[in-house]
Amino acid sequence: MEGYWVALFVIILCCIIIKIRKNYIIKNIVKRKQKGVKRKMPTEMLKEFIGKDCDITLFNTVAALRGKIVAVEENWIKVQSKKKLHLINGDMISEISIAG
Repeated sequence: MEGYWVALFVIILCCIIIKIRKNYIIKNIVKRKQKGVKRKMPTEMLKEFIGKDCDITLFNTVAALRGKIVAVEENWIKVQSKKKLHLINGDMISEISIAG
């Protein structure tokens, strides 16, 4: 029974840490945009991923979005998943990997 409470505490602590980290990252993005600092995503590297099934991890989610990268324009990525077409801001991407 004691292990149950420890596991519950660890899960709650992880959720709190993830929420704090997400808010910190988003706050830094907003500060950069307010200062007029623009970071462009390196589109040359992303062109290699066009037409391939990829896993895209965002800062504000735990799970990755899986889909085929259709287009890359300026700071936006167009991703076709099984049911939807997504437009993703490059500032919110944490990692992109080819699904395998």
